[in-house]
Amino acid sequence: MTDQAPRNILRNLPCAVLIAAAALAPAFARGYTTPGFRSRQARPMRLVVLPPHADFIKSKVVMTDQMTAESAALETEGAKVLQAQIEAKGHAVRILTPEDLARSAMLRQLVTKVNDRYGEEWGRIVYRPRAVKQKRYSAGEDVVRLCSMLKVDGVVVARVVAVGQTKGKATFSYFMGGGSSSTHSYARIDVGILNARQGQVEAFFTGYEASSLGQLTKKAALVMSQATENALGRYPDSATFEAVKDEEVETAADRTDGQGDAEDEAAIQDFEVLIKKSGAAPPSGR
Repeated sequence: MTDQAPRNILRNLPCAVLIAAAALAPAFARGYTTPGFRSRQARPMRLVVLPPHADFIKSKVVMTDQMTAESAALETEGAKVLQAQIEAKGHAVRILTPEDLARSAMLRQLVTKVNDRYGEEWGRIVYRPRAVKQKRYSAGEDVVRLCSMLKVDGVVVARVVAVGQTKGKATFSYFMGGGSSSTHSYARIDVGILNARQGQVEAFFTGYEASSLGQLTKKAALVMSQATENALGRYPDSATFEAVKDEEVETAADRTDGQGDAEDEAAIQDFEVLIKKSGAAPPSGR
């Protein structure tokens, strides 16, 4: 991360909301892609991975802690894993390193703008991931400028939420739950693929991995590898494409949000209930 980029990517939301957001993720991959991404017409083939943003929350009996050093480890390992796994699918991928950022003030500024803008869209995508298929989300012209500067045709942005539950919290949850615990340690990664042409969010993949506090603090590379592998399970390799009819593209662009399927709508409603209980304001765009 750059010095200009905030470490707490959801700084306007309390820890309870971050925990709730991660807990809603299923233990398998979900992927949402535009018709252009599936047909390969708008799928980036030369990508740059921006430094991921991670929040690591240590969940205790009476309070939560933000784990700054551990968050940085998840960010570092997350970037490496994203590069390796997308490269394995036949795409050209590079990581934007701290050394790259240190060499150019203009590059740092563009990265900060893209990350901030995508952060706003991410708050909306969490609510309506199916709208990615309808080409509803964009990080704007700064993506175009960044891609031109780096000579790539796409950007990989990632958000990581990790929750490590202490033994005390696990024991407390066990007894309060009548012999079963409803809270766990886990890591969730959300991966967005932005196109260089208009800054469009062409794909969004999310993956969840059950873990432990010990693994999250001592084996960040393993946890991020597993969570990212779950997330990118539906990422097509470079030679794969799907025939998409012109009318499907038009229908996707004109479709309303209210036509999402029942499963996603239920997840949205659950998320809103948890936010209301926490007393936080929902992300903009809902």
